[in-house]
Amino acid sequence: MEISTEKFQDDAVLQQAAVSALPRPVTHDLHTLQSWLARRTMGDMALIGEDRKVWGYADGSVAPALDLIAVNPVTSKDPFSNWAVHIFTKWVYQRVLYRIKKANDEEAGVLVYEEETVLRWSAWISTAVASLLPVVSTIVLYFVEPTGLRLGLTVIFTFLFAVALMAFTTAKSMDVFIATAA
Repeated sequence: MEISTEKFQDDAVLQQAAVSALPRPVTHDLHTLQSWLARRTMGDMALIGEDRKVWGYADGSVAPALDLIAVNPVTSKDPFSNWAVHIFTKWVYQRVLYRIKKANDEEAGVLVYEEETVLRWSAWISTAVASLLPVVSTIVLYFVEPTGLRLGLTVIFTFLFAVALMAFTTAKSMDVFIATAA
């Protein structure tokens, strides 16, 4: 049985479209791979041909290829969760946890942590802020008597509300503007 050339070309175009629709790698994940490739105790520059530049270099001297894709992409998270997973966790380990928790791979100095645990904590914090911000603002405004001070505090609480929306949700600027103006 012969496979028609036209059918084969159609399938190839559909496959190319599916691959092209895959998202680019998250910057943090790309830097982690670049660092792994460069560290002597890990990848030790395992790629030595022309393909050695495909992921770029951690120091930024060579940019990664523009056609990199993420086969198993990190799901879109709010800015606070991204910060908690990629920046805060590393900072806490470097300042405190290195005394308590040893690296999973001591020779390479690699610590493995569950992203889901960090995301669960960030969800708890987001929920606490979402529930406390309106209550605290109402209580504070109840006890403040001068009208000018109340107006000033209303402006501050409105600003904090907008910042919380930007930090703890994936809302777009237009959505934040509408919610804040309401």
